[in-house]
Amino acid sequence: EAPFGMSSLEVLSIFNGNFTNRDYNSALPFGRWLLIAHPKTMELPGNATYRADRTFSRMITVYDEISKQQSDPVLREAYIDSAHALFKQVLEIFDENEIDRYRWTFDYGRFLQTQRDIDNNEMLAAEQYMKLYEKDSERLVTEANGYYIQFIVDQFIRNEMREEAIALMAETEPVAGPETLEFYSRMRDRLFSNP
Repeated sequence: EAPFGMSSLEVLSIFNGNFTNRDYNSALPFGRWLLIAHPKTMELPGNATYRADRTFSRMITVYDEISKQQSDPVLREAYIDSAHALFKQVLEIFDENEIDRYRWTFDYGRFLQTQRDIDNNEMLAAEQYMKLYEKDSERLVTEANGYYIQFIVDQFIRNEMREEAIALMAETEPVAGPETLEFYSRMRDRLFSNP
């Protein structure tokens, strides 16, 4: 049952209106219903197209923004967990033809990287960035002047994955920019001067 006996279109309209006005608490029940009732498709009048991935993206923002309003750490963590679960759900239910998987995986990595309430968040973010590396290595190595490949190498070193870090640096050196090469040089100095 849709909230207040509304049609799907009315629910979508109210959700989008509340989201646009940054009234995240009011948007929450409508968005939650949309994800359950219309996780991928919805009939819209005329030639309008329902973008289910946009609804997921907006609900991730809703949960993230509401989490920032919570003073109770348990509540904050619950909202962050909900956003986290939605990222996983999107990557499970949508295929390459329905979403830009590179962008979604990238956004998931960025989300994990910024969420201190998620255990081992930085290494989990590095795992998502590694998926992007496997999909399009040159793009990831050059993205943001090499920030993300440097982040992965740094996480490998911090998590005592020395061999993986050395292998990744060697593999990416041919396409790495000057900032990344300088970073690699510093990391190698650290690795090889440390017994």
